[in-house]
Amino acid sequence: CTMAKQQAPLRQRLNYWFDNVMAQGMWAKIRLLLLVTLVFVLLFGILIFLINPEMTLQNGVWTTLLMVLGKGIKGDINDYGPLHAALMLLVVFYAMFFMATLIGLINGGLREKIDDLARGRGKVIESGHTIILGYNEATLALLGELIDAQSNIYHPQSIVILAPVEQATMDNEIRAKFGKPWEHPKTKIICRTGSYYSLSDLQRCSLETSRAVIICTDNDFGTVKAIMACSTILGEQEHEGGPFAITVIREERNMSSAQIAEGKRKAGD
Repeated sequence: CTMAKQQAPLRQRLNYWFDNVMAQGMWAKIRLLLLVTLVFVLLFGILIFLINPEMTLQNGVWTTLLMVLGKGIKGDINDYGPLHAALMLLVVFYAMFFMATLIGLINGGLREKIDDLARGRGKVIESGHTIILGYNEATLALLGELIDAQSNIYHPQSIVILAPVEQATMDNEIRAKFGKPWEHPKTKIICRTGSYYSLSDLQRCSLETSRAVIICTDNDFGTVKAIMACSTILGEQEHEGGPFAITVIREERNMSSAQIAEGKRKAGD
């Protein structure tokens, strides 16, 4: 009973660590697989060295590594003893497991990235762009004004829309109202699905490198939360400047909450 009590926390810590690694994404899983493979190669390399005195430890580890990578070994089965052949058979089975798992992890990671891009979860790589937080009739009206205002500029400008709406829905409605992308070549519209008061979602829109933020939510409560999230991210910047934010407060009694949410103001914000 005493040993069981002592071992239970260790199992719990190992299970917690394993679950944490599995939740971290493709690269964490690949690192774990490589660590397990390294331990396997060292262990079987030592075993091969012990049962085959004619082989050095370095050759045993190298032979095991080559077999795990699918290179195989030279020679005939009669050149090795039965125990050595049994170990090589186990290494072959592990090599099959290793390659199948590695290919599955890479395939799953690529599929996840493609799904994120299709759902509007990818990171925006832009600078000097305008961010609109929220998607409603006012957003479409703003888009129309911005497209007209940017029709005569020399360099195309980007507009990023972040809202808790499916990217495909926003893309289809914008395309139906303003036409295909080549019909307004001076304005590039990028839609992203997410919460406009989520720090991670705002960072995916490259808030720090944007030129302006237009908060266009459905109510003052969402506006205040969006102001607070933007202020949190921009307040961490060491340099002055950065984007300025524009928003509408519908009810005067919510002005004080919005002013509190904006926190420490910077020059030009």
